[in-house]
Parts: sequence; C-alpha cells; structure tokens
Amino acid sequence: MEDKVADLLKEMVICELGSKVVDGVTYFSLIKGNEADEKKYKRYIAIDKYCKEQYGERGSCIEINSVVNGYVINIGIEMAKSIICKIAEESNIDSDIRNVIGNKPEKSRENECEKLGKYLLDRYKDNKMESEIVLYSTTKSDVSNNVGVDASGQNIRVCYRTFAITHNEIEGVNEKYLVPHGIRIKEIKPCEVLSRRQGVVFGVTVESIKDFFERRQ
Repeated sequence: MEDKVADLLKEMVICELGSKVVDGVTYFSLIKGNEADEKKYKRYIAIDKYCKEQYGERGSCIEINSVVNGYVINIGIEMAKSIICKIAEESNIDSDIRNVIGNKPEKSRENECEKLGKYLLDRYKDNKMESEIVLYSTTKSDVSNNVGVDASGQNIRVCYRTFAITHNEIEGVNEKYLVPHGIRIKEIKPCEVLSRRQGVVFGVTVESIKDFFERRQ
C-alpha cells in the first residue's frame, strides 16, 4: 500500500474506529444531509476512486454502501488491523501490536454471527418470520433504544437487537447457525442509519428450508 493511501486510511481509522477495531468494528455510518458527514463521505469516495484508478476494481480498500438516509463505510478486518499496526509502529506504542490484537476481531464477529443465528431461530420457533435488527453496530449493548414517530405523529420508543457484523456475513449465519436447524434467511433489506450513527436497521425475513425447496420446484 502506497504512503498516500495509507495516510488517508490512517486518518479514517483514528477518527472513526480507534480501539473498536479489536471488537471487530471496522465500519461506521454517516448521515445524508449532515454537512460534516457529507464532507467525510466525499473524502472517502475520493480515496476509493483513487485506489480503483491506481489498482483497478480489486484494488479498492473501502466498501461504501448507501441507504435511504445515509452511508455505511467499511474497510474490513485485515485492512483495519494493518492500519492499526502501522499507526502503532510509527508512534512507538507497541512493536508487537499485531500479536496483541491477534484474532480478537474475527472472534468477536463470529460471536455476533452466532448471536444473530440464535435470535432468529428463537423468533422462528415463536412463528415470527420477520424481524427488524441493527447490523453494523458500533456499541457493546445488545439493544438499541430509539425514539420514532408513529402514524399519528406521536413519539414512540423503538428497540432493536444489535449485532456487530456486516451484511456480508449473512450467508455465514445461514450456513453455520440456521440451515442446520432447517431454516434460512430468505431476504434482508437495509432500512436506515440510526440517528446516533450506531448502526443500520435491516429488515430480515426467514423461511424454512422446506419452503425454500418447494418454492424452487
């Protein structure tokens, strides 16, 4: 990785991620229409464009997704760990930082995948096929409490279960934690970035494997 790209990514990791990388948090959210967030978005889009121009589509080091009210930006575990190590090396913090971090981010993600599988399985057993959950969570809490507005315009409290994984790991949740129990995630739809930027709400629908095969016949 050339110094220019590394320097740009260092700024991102320091400002947006910090020590949360150890917990597998290699992503963050921005709100559309927020002046400061829009400036950040343009800066990160420019990094992504530069990398693609220099190294082709596979050279992109940032994954940027758009939802109705915001953006989700992810640099992935390996890249985040590499940047953290580079920052530590340049700051003379700990020359053995890679071993200190180890596979903690990967383990955290796997634990979160298992939690999501158990949550959806328990809801399926209660005949609840549809759920609204938070992915890309940046907090240690299992629940996100938010204030919404109902059809009459009244404020209501909305609670979501939170999971510190990306949408890219859903197939792994299916394979390891749901299919062995006879169900799978049928559909997942992004809804919105939470107002405090602590994650992204997704609508998730599950179905039985039997229904899946019958539908394909």
